[in-house]
Parts: sequence; structure tokens; C-alpha cells
Amino acid sequence: MKTYIFDKLHTADGYEIYWLHDERHDAIDPDDLYYDKDDFEEKCREIVFDENLDYIDYVFEEEIQEWIQEAEAIQKDQENFYL
Repeated sequence: MKTYIFDKLHTADGYEIYWLHDERHDAIDPDDLYYDKDDFEEKCREIVFDENLDYIDYVFEEEIQEWIQEAEAIQKDQENFYL
């Protein structure tokens, strides 16, 4: 199973840059960086909802629990639909 890391970097001038990368890759690829937290959050949320992907989170705390509950509720609704 592929595992993604939800991480952030702090710049010398006080900004945060969000970094979404595969756990097997430690080198920073500019394509893995997000300057907008909302874009980063949406992508991370998609990963949380995908049952075929795993993740390690260093950015979100409370949000992750909400996303997990939402994903579980959707999965339960889908299972009940097919009963």
C-alpha cells in the first residue's frame, strides 16, 4: 500500500509551505509542494478517503478525525444501499 506524508516546512521569512510526498521519497520535489493550505488540505482529504492509500500526518490533528468519521459514514451508507 502506498503511504503519503502530510508535512509542512517553515521558511526563513516565517511562511509555511505544505509538503505532500510518498514516504519513500525524502528529496523535496517542487511538484510536491503546496503554497495554499486549502489546496493541500483538499488533496490530503482525498487520500484519507481512499481506502487503497495510507498516510502519516504531521499537519492536521482534529481535521483528520473528522475526515475519518465522514469517510466511515459514507462507506456505511454505501454498504446499506447495497443490502
